[in-house]
Amino acid sequence: MAKDLSARIRHQVLDVHLSIPLEREAPVTVVFGPSGAGKTTLLRCIAGLVHLGEGSRVALGDEVWHEGRRTVAVRHRGVGYLFQDHALFPHLSVAANVVYGMGKLPRALREEHLRRALKNARAEHLLGRDTRSLSGGEAQRVALARALASAPKLLLLDEPFSALDAPTRDQLRGELRQILLETGTPALLVTHDRAEAWALADRMVSLVDGAVQQVGGVGEVFNHPATVSAARAVGVENILPGHVTADRGDTIEVQAGGLSLVTHNPEGLALGESVAVCVRAENVTLTAAGAGPNSREVVNRFTARVSQTKERGALHQIHLDTDPVVTAYALGSGAQSMRHLGELVSVEVPIEHCHTIRVP
Repeated sequence: MAKDLSARIRHQVLDVHLSIPLEREAPVTVVFGPSGAGKTTLLRCIAGLVHLGEGSRVALGDEVWHEGRRTVAVRHRGVGYLFQDHALFPHLSVAANVVYGMGKLPRALREEHLRRALKNARAEHLLGRDTRSLSGGEAQRVALARALASAPKLLLLDEPFSALDAPTRDQLRGELRQILLETGTPALLVTHDRAEAWALADRMVSLVDGAVQQVGGVGEVFNHPATVSAARAVGVENILPGHVTADRGDTIEVQAGGLSLVTHNPEGLALGESVAVCVRAENVTLTAAGAGPNSREVVNRFTARVSQTKERGALHQIHLDTDPVVTAYALGSGAQSMRHLGELVSVEVPIEHCHTIRVP
């Protein structure tokens, strides 16, 4: 039976109330948010590395780690911690670093557990190495082996791939998820990298300014943010403030500045309510003005002029002169993707991709 990690934490910038299922089949919870949101502080609070404020409580299932004046020491919580900078001891060998993570394991069992931990971390080939000779990716494998060596009840990972080059980062992401599934190790992983969250998360915690905005599946949090702050945190490019001007049953009409947009109404929004319509830039389609409909979906359609273009690798980011400004993405190659300053374009936004948030 899966245990829940429950945390009511008050500490400096944090005021958090969380309950997260720790499941073997869905082991990874990603804590996602911008820099300064309190993500690392949350991990340190759960690990027991900082003193918590009054009213705080942290528990793993029936094990209460902190409540009132009672605090279980870090070494007795059964938590593994993988730091952003690896935190390996340079004067110790790879083997000694991993063995350090085993605590007071009897000497007779250390060799077996050492080899198992290195195997689990895909780091068996590093056994005889000097720690100072390791590459960034190799050091991260050894750090993971050390964190797994004690068979932790919970693994905490603080932006574990941020210091690695892109190819190494991509490779280790996929391997990490497989390792956690194979070992049945539940993990709480901090990141502000959207691709990393998509690649690893079974569920996500959206954290902004020390407060939880939303907990849910990765698709839900990214595509249906619960608050405007959550929408900004997950990088929604178009957050269009407005108010409900018409109720059509399953859909509503929202006046957002000079734009009139039709959206679905799962929240039961009423006439006059203040809302924000959220649309990701990749869901905004641009075609030459006067061209026929580009989509068979039910769409919002209007014309606008291109006010700014920026290259974003293989994409062009295109701003339109609407009020409020609407941003679209287009592939950076092909005549259809090239939009020029001042060009009049036809804009299509499918209703299915408009997510409306009630604004208090």
